[in-house]
Amino acid sequence: MTRRGWVLFGALSVIWGVPYLLIKIAVTVRTPDGLKLGRSMQLTVRSTALGTIGVVITIVAGCVLALALLVRFTRRMRGRNHPEPKGPDSASPPAPPDGATTEPAGSTAS
Repeated sequence: MTRRGWVLFGALSVIWGVPYLLIKIAVTVRTPDGLKLGRSMQLTVRSTALGTIGVVITIVAGCVLALALLVRFTRRMRGRNHPEPKGPDSASPPAPPDGATTEPAGSTAS
């Protein structure tokens, strides 16, 4: 991975991760009648629990990643087994026209 890729990955991680550090909830304890007990407090919520949807999304994303890697790997292996010509210089020379010889000029055939 290039340096640019790592920088973009780090930036995206920070952009996605910071909002989760800033989740704050105001909590007030009340009686069943609705009377306030004590004063309100502000709590910061940090959760690492995954629900069912989170687990399903993670598994599907992992399968898609594995499939993409498999496809790329097989294409790369096929390319190594069957190299294509790189240009007109690597192609075979054209066949001579009918009646022409492939011997250099000035040589005699025995």
